[in-house]
Amino acid sequence: MQRLRNQVAQLGVLLLAAFLLTACGTAGKTATPEAAGPQHVAQDPQLRITTAEVMALFDEVFDGQPLIKARTDANNRFLMVDARPLGRYQEGHIPGAIHMPPGEVAANIDKLPRDRKIIFYCGGLHCPLSTQAARIAMEHGLTNVKVYYEGDPAWLAAGNYLISKTPYVYHMVTAKADEANFTLIDTRPTDVHRKSFIPGSLSIPINQWDLKQSLLPRDLETRLIFYCGGYG
Repeated sequence: MQRLRNQVAQLGVLLLAAFLLTACGTAGKTATPEAAGPQHVAQDPQLRITTAEVMALFDEVFDGQPLIKARTDANNRFLMVDARPLGRYQEGHIPGAIHMPPGEVAANIDKLPRDRKIIFYCGGLHCPLSTQAARIAMEHGLTNVKVYYEGDPAWLAAGNYLISKTPYVYHMVTAKADEANFTLIDTRPTDVHRKSFIPGSLSIPINQWDLKQSLLPRDLETRLIFYCGGYG
């Protein structure tokens, strides 16, 4: 027993020494920006709109109805503006959002209605593009402007989906297998799918969801892209 106690004591001394050496090695060093990670952009309380507030707007305007293009186009309460690069917008954007990065705001200011709330967003709390775009819009006379600082990552995390555009889907379908961790899902009736479908897509008709959802990939990181018969 005494021998075991001695071994434990020696191990404790070694661990303490290792801790002290590590602490001494890092003492006085300042973390680099790279080590600390990207910094959050400064948020203006007067401009900030939260995920809960954005979702509340969607609930008020759409009342839980499917967010098809005709319905989002008819929205006269607010307009979502995606300030990210075009490729990111095509990859996935909040339903109804238009694309307008900071460098295009001034030239397209007339496309931003003055009788609606304009909500700029980009790639989350580290992304400055939405703030830049909002400032330019206000410099050109828009007053009902908000910035959704949390952006599309928070929108997804809250259980919502994004809209993908054809160029992105085409790229994913034609990309090499090891570059594309996604599954394309055709929700149309089975007989319609049999006539024609996007190559590689999985047929899970919406009316057979309970029966066939087990066909979905087990990897929860897999991106699922659903499609049917067009905008309508």
